[in-house]
Amino acid sequence: MGSSCSILNDTEHDVWITHEVNWEVAVGVTRGLVNALALGARVLALVASDEREGERNRHDRHNVATGQLSHRQIAPMTRNDWVRVASLLELSDVALAEVLQVSRREAEDMRSAVREFQEKAELIGPGEKYTWHGSLSLTMRVHVMNDKLQFDDKGCFTGPTADSEKVYTISNHFRKLDVY
Repeated sequence: MGSSCSILNDTEHDVWITHEVNWEVAVGVTRGLVNALALGARVLALVASDEREGERNRHDRHNVATGQLSHRQIAPMTRNDWVRVASLLELSDVALAEVLQVSRREAEDMRSAVREFQEKAELIGPGEKYTWHGSLSLTMRVHVMNDKLQFDDKGCFTGPTADSEKVYTISNHFRKLDVY
């Protein structure tokens, strides 16, 4: 029993699409659990010892637990970076570096990031759909890049009931991409 999520390419452009765990939601839920545990630890500490000792222990446990969480950066390049690279991607690394005013290594990294994304993503033409299946109301982070190398991402859910499908259109849900 499960449901699905689809991304419909209702634009005039080819797009590359991939998805992964929605870390923003996972980190938010984890932080909520850590805070609840920290509160529970404080109550237990107050019962077991005097208030000063309990307060110090709560801070220590809270800092260790929250210090282990980190926010995952999904897109290291900004939208403007992707747009600039789009028209320059066919230049040599040296020429690309000069135009973007970055080192040759940074230009190579930008070109590599675009190609790596295209290799791991699925190419979806105009009118086609990208679909995955999962548990009910599962959220995943969807990454989309069009043939202009414009990039956007969004948290998307599978359908809320058994065998249902939640459909997201590029034009309505991925607003950083040119659709015409």
